[in-house]
Amino acid sequence: MTEVEGTHDNSDTEIEQPNQKRIKLNERRGGSKVRSWIWKYFEPNFKEGVRYAVCKVEVVVGKECGKTYKIGTSTSNCSDHLANIHGITQEQEEANVSKIYY
Repeated sequence: MTEVEGTHDNSDTEIEQPNQKRIKLNERRGGSKVRSWIWKYFEPNFKEGVRYAVCKVEVVVGKECGKTYKIGTSTSNCSDHLANIHGITQEQEEANVSKIYY
């Protein structure tokens, strides 16, 4: 199983678009924070008014996957990608977290 090197900060990432207000990439339109487990493996991105998620799983030493998905209201394409391409599932993540804290 391939894992992401280092840690990923899930804090809000702000970017400034020309002639637009600052946008928090890690938030949904309603203002509630994004809570999906996939953000440990994906980097949020924002281009021309559209949210994207870019896979950061290391596939070869020093090379990230880079697969990009358009993100609307669902992250299922991203979780399917992690399971089918990288063998990473939410259940594995939950098991890993429980091992750390118990």
